[in-house]
Amino acid sequence: MAVNQFSMLQIRPRICESISASAENKNDASPDRLAFLGIPSNAGCEADAGEPMCTVLLGDESFAARPWRELQPGDIVRLQGDEVAGADLLLLASSAPDQTILNTACLDGNNEWQQKQTLPVGIDFAVPGFGASLLSAGHFDLENPTGDLEQTSIGTFVPVEGSSTKPAGIARRHMIVQGAVLVYTEWAIGLVAYIGADTKLAQHGGAAAAAAAAEARKADEEEVKARAAAERKKRLPIPIPPAEFEKSTGMAWSEGWTDVPDDGNCMVHAIWQALTKLYELYPELQEGGPDLPSDAFATRDQMVTLLFANEQYVADLRMQFEFWVQEMDISLLLGQIEDFFVLPEEFQQSIIDYNQLWRAGVQEVDYPGIIQKYREAMAQPRQVPGKEGLTYLPLGEHELKAIGQTYQLRIQVMKNDSLDPEAFPRPVDPRTIPPKLIHDINPTARRIVRLMNVNTNHYQIHLPIARS
Repeated sequence: MAVNQFSMLQIRPRICESISASAENKNDASPDRLAFLGIPSNAGCEADAGEPMCTVLLGDESFAARPWRELQPGDIVRLQGDEVAGADLLLLASSAPDQTILNTACLDGNNEWQQKQTLPVGIDFAVPGFGASLLSAGHFDLENPTGDLEQTSIGTFVPVEGSSTKPAGIARRHMIVQGAVLVYTEWAIGLVAYIGADTKLAQHGGAAAAAAAAEARKADEEEVKARAAAERKKRLPIPIPPAEFEKSTGMAWSEGWTDVPDDGNCMVHAIWQALTKLYELYPELQEGGPDLPSDAFATRDQMVTLLFANEQYVADLRMQFEFWVQEMDISLLLGQIEDFFVLPEEFQQSIIDYNQLWRAGVQEVDYPGIIQKYREAMAQPRQVPGKEGLTYLPLGEHELKAIGQTYQLRIQVMKNDSLDPEAFPRPVDPRTIPPKLIHDINPTARRIVRLMNVNTNHYQIHLPIARS
């Protein structure tokens, strides 16, 4: 066997004269020792060698496989991806110098990866002869071995006098601990710092300590979850008494929701159905508002006519379109504006074209034409991919606000996913939903319609009942 002339590089602990001076401290790789450390018996660079092996730099500057048990402080070791480190190493070079990734579950059972960085020692490890260069570059003052997993300072690299290389602090981010696995990194080169009983893994207590740390972390995580759940429970909205809601409206209400047909016109259908029931029970509420048509589709036609006769509604629409054309980044418009991507594709394209022209300096926009196209989109159903039958454009915030004003109607919209099951066990009594969970549009109106948004374009309604 060739003698490794780099086996005794100048590694000087702060107190001991030399780490390798302790003859009884061998890099034991026996089955019992590996079991204590929690390292698989087939670890290393050659799984079928019968004992853990590693790739060590020899005196002729070539690498060769050697048993873990022969490692000494000062040896230079090369790791390949998915290989287990056989000793504590100082990271000298890597295929990813700033992002060398390790799995250090051997220490604490935590499978989260750690990112390491190479130690700046002023040597190009791609140039043949780097071993001899390192031998003459300086020495390493290392701290005494410790099992402290939070240890921040490992020591110092001290370059030879007159070198252009600056002294470098050796930190935890520069160390590959025994038992760590190199992951998502093609290769790494390290200098053996600690072996045997001096390694971080051995000092910490091996597999038993890692298992205990994992259990402690699990207990901590469960405690954090329990505290978070308790805090969340404190912040849950509190249901209100049904009688309190009914008193505030002056009406009696049902204890549950009524489903609305998903006919492509669901929200208008919900408003029409709710108003029909309201007028049936309280005929006096019909006074002062538009006559209600005989069905939901005729109601949509009526709504479209009344909305576009409302100057404030048209002005609000124009302001929205001006913002889309003149201010919005196209990626945000396409990715984050729900009111935009439910529009017909040809309408979307016209807005996109105007948006791009505006940015190119062509700032002539036919807003009346855009508003007319929007009116047509509101009035005419279309085929939506993946959905049977024809579908109308959903009512947006501008439409609901204008409908509330035009029909002198209070519209309360609730969302199913905002009702936490812990606070509101199913089935939910609509009368118990507190005001903070309700989008209340035109709240001073006498007529009231209550809607539950179950999912996109599907609604349920909360209907009044006859006074007892």
